[in-house]
Amino acid sequence: MKTSGLGSCDATQTPIIDSWLADTILLVDSALLGINSYQTDTSIQRNLGAFFGISSTRAGTKKLTTVQSNDWQVETEIFYDDEGNPIPDKEDNTKPASLRTYPPSTGNSVTDEMLEDMQEGTSPNWAKFAYYSSDLKDYVIEEAANRYPGNPPSWCNGASATPPENRFALTESRLTRDVVTLCLDAFAAVSEPYETIAAAMASTSSKTPGDSLNDASPRSLTLFHELIHMTTTPDKTPDTATKPTECLDLTVNGADATQNPDSYVFMAWSYYLTKNGQPPFEWQEGLAQNIKP
Repeated sequence: MKTSGLGSCDATQTPIIDSWLADTILLVDSALLGINSYQTDTSIQRNLGAFFGISSTRAGTKKLTTVQSNDWQVETEIFYDDEGNPIPDKEDNTKPASLRTYPPSTGNSVTDEMLEDMQEGTSPNWAKFAYYSSDLKDYVIEEAANRYPGNPPSWCNGASATPPENRFALTESRLTRDVVTLCLDAFAAVSEPYETIAAAMASTSSKTPGDSLNDASPRSLTLFHELIHMTTTPDKTPDTATKPTECLDLTVNGADATQNPDSYVFMAWSYYLTKNGQPPFEWQEGLAQNIKP
C-alpha cells in the first residue's frame, strides 16, 4: 500500500483499507464454507441459484499495490528510460525527448511499438495518450476515447466526463505490477452507505424489512470487486452488471454471470447476511425472491 508520494493513502485511509481487506477475507471465507456445504446448505443453494443460475450440483498469489487516487499516474509526452530518467532529445540534448517525435528504432520491439502508437495522428488529435508512474517506471497507453478527464488528468475524475459519472476504483494489469487505484469517492457514502461489514450489520437498514441489498452494503465491497478483476485481468472480467438487481437480471435473462465481478461480490454479501444477519436476511420479493434461508 502506498503511504508516501503521489497517490498515497493518508493516515485515515490506511486503516480503512486494512478493514476492507479484512471484510473481503471474511466474505470469501464465508462463501467458501457455504460452497463446501452446498449439498446441505439451502442458503448457499439459493444464492448461487439467484446470482449464477446454479441449481443442482457443484463443480468438482499476486503481488498487489494499492494507491489512493491516481494522481500517481501522470499524463506525459516525455520519453523515460528504464531507470525513470528522461531520455535526451536527439536534436537538443538539453531537452527531454518526446514520445511524439522520438524515432521508433531503439532496437527494443516493445518500446518501438509504444513509440509508434504514440505517434499515430497529429497534435492535438493524437490517437493515444501516455500515463507514467514514477514509482513503477512504466507507462499505460490509452486510446484517445479513454483519455483521463479533469485537471490534473485522472481516471478518478469521472465528474469531468461526458456524461458525468461516479468512479470508485480501477484495477490496472498492464504495468510491471498489478495496481488497484481507489478514488476518493470510494471512501464516501456515494459509493456505499457503510464503511465496513461491522458497521453495516449494526445499521438500521440491516434490520429493516423492505430495504434492499444496496441499503445495507459496506464500502469494502469496492475493494472486493477490484481484487476479483485482478484474478484474471480486467479484460477477462468485464463489469457487465454492477448493482444487485442488474446481477440478478443476468440470471433471469439466461446470461453468463461467471465473469462479472459484482455477481460474486453480491452473492457473497447476500449469503453472509442470510447466515449472519440479526435477524437473518430473507429476500421476499422481486428478482431476489429465490434467496431465502
